[in-house]
Amino acid sequence: MKYFASFILVALGIAAYGQQSDTTRGSIPSQAELLLGKIGVRIQYYAPAVRGRVIWGGLVTYDQVWVTGAHRATTLEVNTSVEIGGKELKPGKYALFTIPGKDQWTVILNKNWDQHLADEYSEAEDVVRFTVSPQVSNHRERLKYSLEKINEMEVKATIHWEKISVNFPIKLLSAKAKYKLPKSKGPGLTSATPAHEHGMSHAFSQSLPMNRNGSGTGWLPDNTPMYAWMKQGEKWNSMLHGEIFIRQNWQNINNQDAGENQFDVPGWVMGMTQRKMGRNGLLLLRAMISIDPVTVGGDGYPLLFQTGETYKGEPLVNRQHPHDFFSELAVGYTQRFSDDVDFTVYFGYPGEPALGPTAFMHRISSLNNPNAPLGHHWQDATHIVFGVATAGLRYKNFKLEGSSFTGREPDEHRFNFDKAKFDSYSYRLSYAPSKSIVIQASKGFIKSPEELEPDEDVDRTTASVIFSGKPLNEKTFTAAAVFGYNDSGPGHKESSLLVEANYQVKKVNLLGRYEWVEKSDEELQIIIPNEEIFPIHSLTGGITYQLGSWLKTDTAIGVQGTFNFIPTSLEPIYGNTPFSLQAFIRIVPRMMVM
Repeated sequence: MKYFASFILVALGIAAYGQQSDTTRGSIPSQAELLLGKIGVRIQYYAPAVRGRVIWGGLVTYDQVWVTGAHRATTLEVNTSVEIGGKELKPGKYALFTIPGKDQWTVILNKNWDQHLADEYSEAEDVVRFTVSPQVSNHRERLKYSLEKINEMEVKATIHWEKISVNFPIKLLSAKAKYKLPKSKGPGLTSATPAHEHGMSHAFSQSLPMNRNGSGTGWLPDNTPMYAWMKQGEKWNSMLHGEIFIRQNWQNINNQDAGENQFDVPGWVMGMTQRKMGRNGLLLLRAMISIDPVTVGGDGYPLLFQTGETYKGEPLVNRQHPHDFFSELAVGYTQRFSDDVDFTVYFGYPGEPALGPTAFMHRISSLNNPNAPLGHHWQDATHIVFGVATAGLRYKNFKLEGSSFTGREPDEHRFNFDKAKFDSYSYRLSYAPSKSIVIQASKGFIKSPEELEPDEDVDRTTASVIFSGKPLNEKTFTAAAVFGYNDSGPGHKESSLLVEANYQVKKVNLLGRYEWVEKSDEELQIIIPNEEIFPIHSLTGGITYQLGSWLKTDTAIGVQGTFNFIPTSLEPIYGNTPFSLQAFIRIVPRMMVM
């Protein structure tokens, strides 16, 4: 436990870097709509807030195309012919962009309305461009569009945010509607309904943003970028996300006698859907599958110094086990008592108990790294257990949870459902001091996790801090520090520490991960006289480059290398400073938040 203090120092350093005062939720789905008989004009958008930031010339860059909202292109829809900016527009739906300037704005209507921010914008698809003069107005914290009837054939549209507003006229060229304006199914809302009542919220709280969703019932920072496909309906809101690596893996290439190579395709996909139950109830259904059993194999993939689980009755050493095909089938229900207080129950078969941080594959700081951490079985290995029940109480940005679950790790039969025993328990306290930081500490008492050592129980202690900076100007920085400690009795007390980060600049991602983990001679399946615990240090660096985006999916190529620093007593087995290399193609849904 002496290394726990080192972890706390790292965690406090990240927390101090990311601490900021921010009590306003993120951008919310909003709508302005005006009906003149059967004629309809509608603007749908996501409304960001000022939150103490410099908007004009800061967050919104002058003289650049702006989505004039957040998350997705703002849309304007009319069901009759209109004149805007001196040009006739046919009935239909258009993307609305602007180019803000100090003295004048350019308003743009573009025929490609289904766009992600301005990264897909093409001037060749513009149908209208005109200029307007900005006006100084009273302060408005959140971006707002409004539509005002001037007369039976003219409407005024206004954009108002911070202390600036602009407006332009929309002239109706016909009093006959070409079609009935469709009912909103996306972010648009009726003017009488608060935006957050229909927008997708957190999976376990109507009062929290969906960006805080982690694995199981865990939290991520509110600033966390989201890589997902989302569909919003009248009752059910659904999301699908996942990740696939097509990879060539070379382990210990500088000591070939101890090395191993493999081509494989690890990956996973998760779907979730939620709906309100009455005014304050929230129901969640979630499923996750891993393609590892098919595309990686029963004994997993080579990963130097990785240990845990079994294959054909033998412990896996220097290999990462595949995850079960059914990695989560879960249901959750949350009852809100106020904006500050709600209570959650969660059942999974399989599922994830309240123990450890958000699992590595769901942390954005791990997004570009295809490897599981070497400290996985010290930190977040319980992210798949066959039988878990969790209850949690949230007060503002604190959450206290307790779980009962099956301690035995999944067996080597990756397509079946193991027996639920509910013989273990855990508790966890999570705290989000700002939109950039989530801190958790947890304790678990795990009954007989290893099949080959059925009489050995594990007491696991974890603590972590996860950081996500606000995406700005196509740059994002995410990081995590995770500490894990396993106590299996005398002679079996080992610690682990992980620090990882991911920095994205437009199409380029830089990743880094440092690990220190204590592995026993039993874990490594070796016998060296007078030595039982071996400290392993691992340092990974890599880079990925986004090739393109098709069907709302990003494809990138990447390469990463790992140096392992080991005790001299292990060098006769593994060689001197083992080095591993990987090259891969990564496929992931497009980022929803920039």
